[in-house]
Amino acid sequence: RERMEKGRVSEPVLVVGCGVIGLTTAVTLQESGRKVTIWARDLPPNTVSDVAGGLIYPYCAEPKELISEWTRRTIERFYKEKDDLEIDGNIMLRKTIDVFDTKVEDPFWKDSALSFRRLSPSELKPPHIDGWVVDALVVQTGFYLNHLLKRFKSNGGILIQKDIKDLNQLSNSEFTIIVNCTGLEAHTMFNDKITLPVRGQILRIKPNGWDVVYSDDIVEDGIILYIIPRKTDTVLGGTIDKGNWSRLEDEEITKKILRRAQKLDERFKDVEVMDVLVGLRPGRDRIRLEAEEMKSESGGKKKLLVHNYGHGGSGWTVSWGSHRNWMRGLILCRDTVCSLNYSQSEQEDDWIWRR
Repeated sequence: RERMEKGRVSEPVLVVGCGVIGLTTAVTLQESGRKVTIWARDLPPNTVSDVAGGLIYPYCAEPKELISEWTRRTIERFYKEKDDLEIDGNIMLRKTIDVFDTKVEDPFWKDSALSFRRLSPSELKPPHIDGWVVDALVVQTGFYLNHLLKRFKSNGGILIQKDIKDLNQLSNSEFTIIVNCTGLEAHTMFNDKITLPVRGQILRIKPNGWDVVYSDDIVEDGIILYIIPRKTDTVLGGTIDKGNWSRLEDEEITKKILRRAQKLDERFKDVEVMDVLVGLRPGRDRIRLEAEEMKSESGGKKKLLVHNYGHGGSGWTVSWGSHRNWMRGLILCRDTVCSLNYSQSEQEDDWIWRR
């Protein structure tokens, strides 16, 4: 493995995508001294990140051996921010219960949690025979995305709504460093057929007094039950429908989610539904964090294209954690094409980039 000499750190960067991964990437780059522009087809409130429940809790993403550490770092960032006056209570600490109808091992992310305790037999009701309780952070997703946008712009960031139809728009652009945070769009934009949708349908209801995050992993009628109380609403879900590209509400699923919640607690028998939302999580066998050379048709400078997508159901959960891992490598490797090795250095808190 070969370390690169420090390159030029002042060159502007283009981030493609404006969900939570795109925005945290852009702000992280700004915090390292970069000038950043964002191009995106969809802007808040019309991103899949807006639809997410905002629970900082690993789910539906790989590689597990790294997600635990990325989760810990994200928790540290959100925990520091939650009491800021600007946040105004839109990041909350919630008791979080997860129950199962089979015996399960401790989760791989146990050591990254703020707390962890196994539920006792007296705390479990049939058909559940196992489970745990943790303290987890919950983010009001729409609020926080707007908060990030304001921070990005106040740092001098440039935001351009642009539907990129052809990669030549990137390769022929003025930017020599491009970070791909397109999520599911990478399926077509970068011809990544490994990236596929994991459809999620949720309801947002007005707060009804329920104040615990609850997840029941038993699949009934194609859904699992999860309840995420936030500051201004409560999220009821949901579905994990792999390969389904539909963004339209399935009214039968809406009814099933409500029936499942009502079966759990009578407080859900007379709720006011604010809206029903559908989001397509960017599912992939593992998060794609790697860099490659992008050549310009016009024969200009070679470009460094960094991929940062495929976060499945854990985009919010690792949003602040994974950036530190590749940021140093991006600076070190500016003047050559590098790829990201997933092995962590034993000596330094960064990741090995190599030719």
